[in-house]
Amino acid sequence: YQRRVRDRSAVSAFQKESMKPTTLFCCFFLLFILSDASRLPISPYPASSLAVQQLYVIDSDSLPPNLILTIETLQGILARATQSSNIYVVSSSSFEVAQRSEKSTGFLAYTRTKDYAKHRKDAYQLWLADLQQSFNIKINTSFQTNALGLISFFKPFIQGYTLCDENSLDSINAAISLSAVTESNLAVTVDNEKYVQKLNIPLTADVRHLTSQDIFNKYAGKFNNKIVNYQSPTSARCMADYAVFCRALRFFAPSDSDFTKQVLASLVPGKSAILGWGPDEFNTVSALSNYAVPLVANDWASNMAVFTNVNGPSQFHQKTSSHSAYKRTINSKRRKRNTKQHTVCFLMTDGDNVQWILNTFATDPKWFASPSRGMVNLGWTISPSLSELAPSVLQWLYNHAAFNSSSNTADNFVSAVSGYGYLYPDLIANDDELKASANTSAQFMKKADLKVVNVLANNYNPQHMDAYLEQDQIKGVFYYLYSDYSGLNGKLDWSANSKPIIGGRFNLWSPQFENVTSLVEKLKEQKKDITSPDGYSLIPVHVWSHTVDDVVQVVKLLQQDDADGFNFVTPDQFVDLITTNIPH
Repeated sequence: YQRRVRDRSAVSAFQKESMKPTTLFCCFFLLFILSDASRLPISPYPASSLAVQQLYVIDSDSLPPNLILTIETLQGILARATQSSNIYVVSSSSFEVAQRSEKSTGFLAYTRTKDYAKHRKDAYQLWLADLQQSFNIKINTSFQTNALGLISFFKPFIQGYTLCDENSLDSINAAISLSAVTESNLAVTVDNEKYVQKLNIPLTADVRHLTSQDIFNKYAGKFNNKIVNYQSPTSARCMADYAVFCRALRFFAPSDSDFTKQVLASLVPGKSAILGWGPDEFNTVSALSNYAVPLVANDWASNMAVFTNVNGPSQFHQKTSSHSAYKRTINSKRRKRNTKQHTVCFLMTDGDNVQWILNTFATDPKWFASPSRGMVNLGWTISPSLSELAPSVLQWLYNHAAFNSSSNTADNFVSAVSGYGYLYPDLIANDDELKASANTSAQFMKKADLKVVNVLANNYNPQHMDAYLEQDQIKGVFYYLYSDYSGLNGKLDWSANSKPIIGGRFNLWSPQFENVTSLVEKLKEQKKDITSPDGYSLIPVHVWSHTVDDVVQVVKLLQQDDADGFNFVTPDQFVDLITTNIPH
C-alpha cells in the first residue's frame, strides 16, 4: 500500500556604500571565528559560515507569476554568502491555493485544499514567530509585498541570472542546478525576465533547451557529493533555495534510469541524503537503498535554507528524558507492577516526512495541534535529520510535547524510518555500507535524543538489525514490513547483544486494516502477561486515516471495560518493559 498522501544587517552595509577593505577583512575574520549552526562531523548537511540573524519577509501571494523560483534561488545565494540576512517566504492567504494556478503557469503552478492552505500558512507564521521569540532573529517586513524591491535590495549579492522555461521541468531543474554549481546566479523564467532586466541584472546563461543532466555532465565533480535534490514535477516550486545553498544537483528522472544510477553512484554511501521525492515511493526508496543513500521527504518544504542555518542546540532533550518525574514514574511502575496486563504502545507513522512536519503537522488538529494530545501516552516518529535541517522546529516540538506528571502521560519521540533518512536496510548488500548508514543514524539520533529506531523493510531480516543495535544510542528497533506494518504479528526477536526487535501487532489504518472498533475488539482478545511476548502490542497509527482523537477513543473504550487489564505506555517505556520483563 502506498503509505503517504502527498500533501503535501549585513546587507544594509552593502546598500549604503561599497565595501571598504577594512570591512572586507572583518567579514573574512568573522568567517573563521563564527560558524554558528551546529553540525555533526559526519553530517551531510552543510551550514552557512554565519547563522541567520535577520529575515526579510516576502508574501508569496504578492509575487508575480512564477517569481517564487527567483526568490528561492536568491535565498540559496544569500545562505552561501558571508552575511547573516536572508529571506523568509510566507503566505497571507488561507483560501484555497488553487487560486494560484490562475496566476502561475506550467510546472510552477500548484493546487491544494482550503484546509491544507490554512494550516500551512499558520505553520510558517508559527515558525517565523518562534525564530523571533526563541532565537532573537530580527524580522523585517519592509518588502513583504514588494518582490522587486527585495531583489534590488539584495542586488550586491547577485552576479547575473539564468533564463529558463516555466513550461519545462527539465529547464527549471537545469537553471536551479546551474545556480547551485555557479556563483550568485538567479533562476528566472521567461515571463519574469523583464523584471531582472529592469534592475540591470545581466543574463549569464540560457538553459531553456537544456536539462539537469546536461549541467551535471558539464560540471562533473563540482556538485555536492552528499546531497541531491530529487524533485517531482508536482512540487517544482519548492526546495530550490536548499539545492542552491548546498550546491546540490536538482533533477527528476525515473528511479531506474541510467542518469539516476549515475547520480546515486556519485554519492558517499551511508553518509549522504537525497532530499525531495521520487516518481513513486516503493521503487524510489528501493533504488536508493541499493546505494545506501536514504530519502528525506521534503519536496513541499519552504525556507529550508533559512531553517537549516538557525543556531540550534548541539544537543536536544526530550521531556521524557530530562524530567525526573517521568523517570520516577517508570521506577514506580516496576516496583508495583501488575503482571496480568496487556501492554500497548501507539506509534504515529510518517515522521520521516519532513515537509509534513514543517507544513501542517503542528497546526492541524488531527495531529500535534490536537486538543486531545496529552490525554494518553503517545509515540511520534520524527526524522533525526531535523536536528540540522530545521533545529528550531525540532526544538519547538520538544518544548511543546505533552508531559503530565499527575496522569503519567507524555508525548515521546522515536526515530522515523529508517534512521536519519528513509531506506530499506534489507536491500543494502554491502555490510560496511549498512554499518555506515546505521552509525550515521545513531549519531543523529543521539543529537536528537532518540533511543528507538523505527525500521521499514521489504522482508524480515533481524540480522540486518545488528548494525543498528550495536550502536550504544539505540536500545531497540520497531520493525515494519512495507506491505503491512504489522505483518510480523507482534513478533519479538533479540539482537546479538540482547536488544529487542519488535514487530507491529495491529495497524490502526483504515480501510485496509483496523478501525477504532475492530482494533478495540482485537486488543481485548490479547494475552495479559507482562512476561510473555504475546502480552505486548505495538500499534502503528496511520496518520493519513487516523488521528490523535482516534487513539484516545481506543484507550477509553478499553479502559471502561477493563481498567486494570491494559497498560498504555510510551515507546521508550515499551522497550524498557520488554527488555526488563521478558526472559531472553
